[in-house]
Amino acid sequence: MLKRVILAAAIAVSASFATWDYYPVLESHKGQAKLDFSSEIQDPFTEFMVTGGVRFSPATNFEFGIELPYTIFCLSDGSFQTWNGARNLQTMFRYQFLPFMNAFLDITIPTASTNLYYPDYAFAFHFGAQFFQKFGLVNLGSEFGLYIETEGENKLMPPQRLNLDAEADFEISQVFIPYAGFELGMLIGKYIDEGHHVGDSYTGKFGLAPFAGFKIAFNDYVSLDLHGKIQLGEDYVGVTSINHGDDPMITVGSAVYVNF
Repeated sequence: MLKRVILAAAIAVSASFATWDYYPVLESHKGQAKLDFSSEIQDPFTEFMVTGGVRFSPATNFEFGIELPYTIFCLSDGSFQTWNGARNLQTMFRYQFLPFMNAFLDITIPTASTNLYYPDYAFAFHFGAQFFQKFGLVNLGSEFGLYIETEGENKLMPPQRLNLDAEADFEISQVFIPYAGFELGMLIGKYIDEGHHVGDSYTGKFGLAPFAGFKIAFNDYVSLDLHGKIQLGEDYVGVTSINHGDDPMITVGSAVYVNF
């Protein structure tokens, strides 16, 4: 039962905000692949995972991508747990309708391994707009979106979420680019159980996740990204975290990007 509760909650985490970045779509017929190794830490659990993804622009101003996270193993109070398998598949679509703005739609498809998750089979949709502008050496990107998760087999729908994110890349050189930003989320509504609102309203409960990292470009094709993030906000973390705990959740990782 514990595994069911903990890892069913993790589905929401893997489904949330899969946006690749906050900047203009790729040039037509250009693409990018990535391999990201990361850890999610929230006492007493630690989850180690790898995420593979690819995005491609088949036409001017349009881009689509996919990501598939895979949990390698978990620790609980420092003890090794054989919980592993694929998470949910993320699909991403972006259209650049202005020189400084994108519309985006992310769809989470419930493909997670039953060895890892309780099979709820809920879809999730995240959509909104992105604004970006360059100010000298600072490349600013931002996003405003709404996240909705459908009712799964357990007939339970979590509160909806608004997000407002921003990132600043400091292009001090063509090789080394540090960046920092934040993800601000707000919950809306109550849990819905078989069509009925249950429990207290979460409307107005905020979560803040500051993040930072740096990118190293080895050449025009290969780059490395080292990053870290901490998710704050007791009520917000309690709804969206891997174990419904209200402790801060820390994510650290490294990623390799290949342009083609």
